Amino acid sequence: MGAVTASDLEGWQLFSYLPAGDTARLARIATQHRFGKGQTIFSEGDEADALWVLLKGQVKIFKMSPDGREQVMRIVRAGEAFGEAAALSRGDFPAHCEAIARSVAVRFPANDFLALLKGSPQLAVNMIVALSQLLRGFASLVDALALREVSARLAKYLLDASVRTKSDAVVLEVRKSILAARLGTVSETLSRTLRRLRDRRIVRVEGQRIDILDRPVLQQIAAGMRI
Repeated sequence: MGAVTASDLEGWQLFSYLPAGDTARLARIATQHRFGKGQTIFSEGDEADALWVLLKGQVKIFKMSPDGREQVMRIVRAGEAFGEAAALSRGDFPAHCEAIARSVAVRFPANDFLALLKGSPQLAVNMIVALSQLLRGFASLVDALALREVSARLAKYLLDASVRTKSDAVVLEVRKSILAARLGTVSETLSRTLRRLRDRRIVRVEGQRIDILDRPVLQQIAAGMRI
């Protein structure tokens, strides 16, 4: 656990456009924590007494089914907040959180953060934006899991990733087993789906890199076309 400076918080969306005084007050209530790959940050049912912002690395938010199957709800990237919805509603964490790479995160005690939120209009606006994005992400996940086949889920994931990186070359940020859990399937099914896309020359697969070769067809698959 380490101290946090105002400069540590600069450049991240949640703290954008904040007056210097607000950033300094946030730094005073924050602590920095390091996590090794596979280390638990919080577990489902733990008291949501803090929210977090990831500075480096990657973490996954996931739930476990009664039969031990993992469903990845979200992959958190550097600069993003996590645990915020539960912390601000003062409930328990509804899912598990684990580092999937060596990570550095900042912890904000919920009570202290709420007190600052009440006095900082810009921080409140930023938090609304972050929560709105979180809701859109979960709505998209529910739509994909409920209404789409694995091929459509994978196609949409690749298209979204290419938009984010502004490139037809998508480098998977996580292991394929974690991506499979994110898409609500298993590694074997994901591998078969990738092979079908590759064999039809819709994508090219080289290790963790996937090149989109036929975007119009991939868009049709994402919309529900069977392959």
